[in-house]
Amino acid sequence: MAASLLRRDKKATAAHLKADLNRTDNTSGVRQLQELLDSVLNPEKPATDTEALDWCKCLIAGGEGFEEFCKTVRSYDNATLCGLVWTANFVAYRCRTCGISPCMSLCAECFNNGDHTGHDFNMFRSQAGGACDCGDSNVMRESGFCRRHRLRTGENVPSIPRDLLLMSEMVLPRFIMCIIQYLREDSSAERDLQKVLQQLEPQISFLEELTKMGGAMRTVMTKILTNQQAFKELCMGKYLLHYTAGIEQLHQETLMGLIKRYAPVPRSIFCFIFNPCIIESLKHKCFLEELLFWTIKYEFPQKMVTFLLNMLPDQDYKITFTKTFVQHYAFIMKTLMKSHESDTMSNRIVHISVQLFSNEELARHVTEECQLLDIMVTVLLYMMESCLIKSELQGKCRFSPHVPSMNLNKRELNEHVEFESQTYYAAFAAELEACAQPMWGLLSHCKVKETQEYTKTVVRYCLETLQIWFDAIGFIDEPAPNQVTFHLPLHRYYAMFLSKAVKCQGLDLDSLLPDQEMLMKIMVHPLQIPGVAFAQVTIVRPPQVCGPALTTYGLVLL
Repeated sequence: MAASLLRRDKKATAAHLKADLNRTDNTSGVRQLQELLDSVLNPEKPATDTEALDWCKCLIAGGEGFEEFCKTVRSYDNATLCGLVWTANFVAYRCRTCGISPCMSLCAECFNNGDHTGHDFNMFRSQAGGACDCGDSNVMRESGFCRRHRLRTGENVPSIPRDLLLMSEMVLPRFIMCIIQYLREDSSAERDLQKVLQQLEPQISFLEELTKMGGAMRTVMTKILTNQQAFKELCMGKYLLHYTAGIEQLHQETLMGLIKRYAPVPRSIFCFIFNPCIIESLKHKCFLEELLFWTIKYEFPQKMVTFLLNMLPDQDYKITFTKTFVQHYAFIMKTLMKSHESDTMSNRIVHISVQLFSNEELARHVTEECQLLDIMVTVLLYMMESCLIKSELQGKCRFSPHVPSMNLNKRELNEHVEFESQTYYAAFAAELEACAQPMWGLLSHCKVKETQEYTKTVVRYCLETLQIWFDAIGFIDEPAPNQVTFHLPLHRYYAMFLSKAVKCQGLDLDSLLPDQEMLMKIMVHPLQIPGVAFAQVTIVRPPQVCGPALTTYGLVLL
């Protein structure tokens, strides 16, 4: 039967099958369609076989041209959210007046069609990618919706004919299962994963194209992706039994191999990761869970990420996908740690997570129901424990003298110097991450008398290290002319811990201060900064010198 159908014209065959499926007794139509799909979507054929994709398009269209079918389905779009997905470097808008979440963003079309007159908004170039939140009242106020999404409700859209998406409901589960079987078969370590993804790109692009047909098609796809019974039947080999059994076994081996990659890990982390609830969550029960699993395994390919995100305007899908993402969080982070493209992969993870957790109600729901905070903190602990090195206070102090050498500002007397924004920002970011943040962490333990000895130890090491720095730069009593540094972490540490010792711990100031000569030395470099702020030496490079000088001087006055 399948052979005779394959010899016929694709559109004619699709129209014939659709007519049979619309009959009261459609048993014959179902059998013929499944036999045809057994042949067309046979995973033993190469993934690059375009004939299978052509057949699926014709079958889903039910005898119409595929473009006409897409246009018809879009006319029944009942979606109230925009959901346009973009990747890195896309220009979007953010309106703080309309936003409930600080992560909200709008595509240019929705922004221009909304009323943001007098609002606090900005245009930005996306770094990790994002999606338009227009129409989502959980993320932004309705007053900021564009005309299209402010007026769009399900009542304004005609009911979709029952038979329009009937073929989609029958064909897509088999099509998605075929993609999963290719991913399972080609997932061994010996395979070139990028080559596998390139071969499957037309199929994934087709799924992405379906999501752009609007809310009606996304509703059908959500039902398919979350249908546990259909997934179970296909995995157990309801069709292509001889092939499916072997691939299912390979899948289970891959799954257990990924779990074993966690060993050896600290016992507390091991117990959490191998918690029966966590293991159970990776026994996939629907297409969506397994698609996310392979998205992680293949290190978040952009096409797959875009497809998964394009489905988010469907709220039932969004809830299920968020729970699935949380269940796989530990494995996502482990894959990230092993990745050779960690920057790209982390951007794509952020691209997903920011869309899921910008909704406060949904974030609270998964926190309570799926142990989100427990999972995140435990994974963070594992990531930190896996790279810990012994680091004592002396080591920290030995590092700090190198910081003042960063981005040393020298007065240029002859030629113009080009603006170097990256150097300027990088130096301040490095000092913040490496020096300032650890300082506040240490200070939080120096508020009571019981920790006096710790404070005294830090003060002593600061003085010793300051003297080492003075010797290294040849400083006796006069600073080097025509140069200044805005990075003085040792001075800041010394001042802050000295202040805590006197104010909070009752220590005597005189017992902590060095001799007069050392005090004078300590004061010289901080006093250079207000001098630079008011001297007329900043004309050559005002953003580089004047800005930091005035900022630091303001902090000194405070």
